[in-house]
Amino acid sequence: MVCETSTLMLTIIVIRKLYKNFYKIYGVNSVEDYGKCEKFLLLLEENYFKERTVDFYAEEMGLSKGYLNLLLRKKTGRTIRSHIDERIITESKRLLCKTDLSVEAIAVKMGFNSLTAFSKLFKRVTGVSPSKFRR
Repeated sequence: MVCETSTLMLTIIVIRKLYKNFYKIYGVNSVEDYGKCEKFLLLLEENYFKERTVDFYAEEMGLSKGYLNLLLRKKTGRTIRSHIDERIITESKRLLCKTDLSVEAIAVKMGFNSLTAFSKLFKRVTGVSPSKFRR
């Protein structure tokens, strides 16, 4: 029983490595893959303010996180997470520039439960705090 389990695990590891090598060598180039990337971007546009998890987008598209990340990296050079973060920050910048909403109100509007989490993301992506960006 232990030997069968070990053999199965080894087989799974070998298969995963083969798939990774296949995608590294051959890349992702089909029209269908472009469509999947476009679908992700549309899904992101519809949901970025309420759904920030990678799992959500992968599940909605019926793809694994790894495969969706592979597609996006090949087509855009960026990961799922970077697309999500960039979209949130782009809208946050717009709200900071075009409205009088407080930073805290913008954080809530963008779906954050804490101002700290919002500010950390904003600073990580832009290099400045939301307050400094507004000035």
